Amino acid sequence: MALSLTVPTTIRNLPSDVDVNPKKAKAWVESLPLTKMIESTRALTENLEALNHAKMPCEDRVALLEIYRPTIAVLLDELEAVYSSSSLPLPPEAKGGF
Repeated sequence: MALSLTVPTTIRNLPSDVDVNPKKAKAWVESLPLTKMIESTRALTENLEALNHAKMPCEDRVALLEIYRPTIAVLLDELEAVYSSSSLPLPPEAKGGF
């Protein structure tokens, strides 16, 4: 059986709510409410997914990811704390709609 790999297609235009300007991206990430962990995680995930499918220079992509890294670390720590102490299977309200 041969291995078949596919690469997602890139989109030419980013959605209007995704900023590639580092200053605007940093302001957006810092404005995410960390007290609303699920909503912030969802917004950041959607933004990263759009960036992954966008056609852009590698240096710009790495710069944006470095801007997102501290917030991602905080959100992942919070998610880990919630999900590691939860019993399985999780009730629907604890899953947060993922």
